[in-house]
Amino acid sequence: RNLLHAHDLPAERLGRRRVINLPGLSIRVADMIAALGRIAGPDATRRIQMQRDPKVEQIVNSWPGNFTAEHAKSLGFVADADFADIIHAFIEDERVSAVA
Repeated sequence: RNLLHAHDLPAERLGRRRVINLPGLSIRVADMIAALGRIAGPDATRRIQMQRDPKVEQIVNSWPGNFTAEHAKSLGFVADADFADIIHAFIEDERVSAVA
């Protein structure tokens, strides 16, 4: 949605600022797994193997933990309400891809 919104956003609304931190979610992996379990069931979550990866941790730990993205919100960009929304969007994308 945000990419389409950016495409349609009039250039004058952006002004000279062309870098925008989009709104998003700050969520723990455990909460992602719980959402997956609620939507796809325990068979899906049983496939997950928890393994620490120091290289991935280093990258993720360099990201800001939480920010408001007020500038992006003022331009009409939106965040998913929760991780369940992201899972449902993925499922819908896969359905559309399977039909195409």
